[in-house]
Amino acid sequence: MTEDESIVDYIFPLLRYHSRISELDENDFKYWFASPDPVSDSGYLMQTGIVPRPEQTEAPRELRDYDFSQTSLDYLDKMNELCKSKGVELILVKAPTNSWNYYWYDEYEAQVESF
Repeated sequence: MTEDESIVDYIFPLLRYHSRISELDENDFKYWFASPDPVSDSGYLMQTGIVPRPEQTEAPRELRDYDFSQTSLDYLDKMNELCKSKGVELILVKAPTNSWNYYWYDEYEAQVESF
């Protein structure tokens, strides 16, 4: 919420977007009645399909350089400093990826741990 917004606009979103009523067309109502499943949840399009990751049968390819770039490390430092200045603990998380050919190398893990 910005300084110009009110919490009421978030509790009652109709009030927040009431000025858009004159801009609505048939596309705004296309899925409202046609689909029993929600298309989005508060503007977030949920991906619920699950596809198991195939077993990794071959070794990950070798890289010429396993080090994070200096730019990446600089931004990591900036994020860390911002967190410290706001009194927030920086937590780094390795999130799953939908790219089956992506591999998280031990060398990456070591750099994150040493950071």
